[in-house]
Amino acid sequence: MARMAELTYTSSSGRINLKKGTTTQDVLNFQNMTTINVHKAKTAKPGEVQVIKLRSINSPLCPVRAIEQRRQATTSDTDSLFGYEGPKGRINLSKRHANQVLAAAWHDLGRPHLTCHSFRVGGATLQHAVGININEIKSLGRWTTDCYKRYVKPLSREEVITSLSILEL
Repeated sequence: MARMAELTYTSSSGRINLKKGTTTQDVLNFQNMTTINVHKAKTAKPGEVQVIKLRSINSPLCPVRAIEQRRQATTSDTDSLFGYEGPKGRINLSKRHANQVLAAAWHDLGRPHLTCHSFRVGGATLQHAVGININEIKSLGRWTTDCYKRYVKPLSREEVITSLSILEL
């Protein structure tokens, strides 16, 4: 459950500072998980690198497969992980652009306006609803206090079933 600002870039084009933005070399594959090093985490001490841990799931929304697709779309270990090659060079995903695209999608779908932060709330809420251990939720969200409680919202049984069917879990 990453924060959007941790995985997007301040510059929408060109090379990025390796100590400030996520590149393909920040992705490490292990037997049971994939990790992403985050250099500018909100809760990190200066210079500290935090790690997002991803596990493979049997779903079209598998985070490990998604990250591998991003890696395959790069040409260098120093390319932005969340970007693409444009006619004039590397285009990096900025938080502003991500929010604009999501807002347009919600509008086109006739859905209420959601922000990137909504995914963090949704992740914590669904995990709590299906009985994931609180310490695991805190670890995934990289929360060290009980502030995770602000993210967990009540879900009805029907909402949980619908959410899981959308995720194909």
